[in-house]
Amino acid sequence: MPVINAETLQGIRESFSTIVHEAMANMAAKSQWPLIATQVPSTGADNKYPYLNKIPGMKKWEGDRQIESLTAGKYTVENVKFEDSIGIDRVDIINDQLGMYRPAIQNLGAAAIRHRDQVVFALLKNAWTELCHDGQPFINDSHPVGDDFISNDLGGASYPWFLCDLSWPLKPLILQIREEPVFEAQDGPNSDTVFMRDEYRYGIRDYKNAGFGLWQTIVGSKDTLDEDAYASARGMLQSFADANGDPLGITPTHLFYHPALEADALLILKGSLSGLANSAWFGSAVPILCPWLV
Repeated sequence: MPVINAETLQGIRESFSTIVHEAMANMAAKSQWPLIATQVPSTGADNKYPYLNKIPGMKKWEGDRQIESLTAGKYTVENVKFEDSIGIDRVDIINDQLGMYRPAIQNLGAAAIRHRDQVVFALLKNAWTELCHDGQPFINDSHPVGDDFISNDLGGASYPWFLCDLSWPLKPLILQIREEPVFEAQDGPNSDTVFMRDEYRYGIRDYKNAGFGLWQTIVGSKDTLDEDAYASARGMLQSFADANGDPLGITPTHLFYHPALEADALLILKGSLSGLANSAWFGSAVPILCPWLV
């Protein structure tokens, strides 16, 4: 029977920490958010992003430089604290039953990394209502560009799907990291939980949030996903220009879709589920089934 002392508890803590970090690394390899979101560091309670509606670009140098002022503080993303915690009964330690807690400890690490996908795609799922840099919903038909209003919304009222150009340094979404996930233990012999509940506690804390990047790199739809709708999305995305009317050179690279649209997406981009002739759009974008859009 294990003796519970400082050395035993330190060994348990170190073992759990190793399990957590291995699970975090394994889950990171499966994450989808790095495809669609740019990771941005944060050093305070929030980040204030410049007004990104007007994208600077190269131009002929005639006379003085033409300065494109980026107005600070137009769009603020506040960091949010998150946690996940479990308690282990002291009798399970003295009875050498810690092995049965291994999956729960693994899940602490996996959940911390998986939550990044959840935060990013929860924002994307609400893109028709959540406001971005220009004060309009991120997916909207009235983004102001110069004297015009531009749409990146194909409408509809069914399952969501998004066509994106993910080759830009700033992607459609932002994952703002204030702190990396931290594994912690409350296992001191004089802690209230040990004295009052005979319980040792372990958990993860995290501090982050998601925000919007460039609406110009994404088109959203809740309409039927078929070849005609896909062609319309490509045409809309590739037509985006700057305030001077110069094309942005947007080229669709990825299609994110609700799981209910899997057959439709694969039919368009992979040819056919039943071995028929390839669609006209075969291989024109990478299909990404996104479970977080449910």
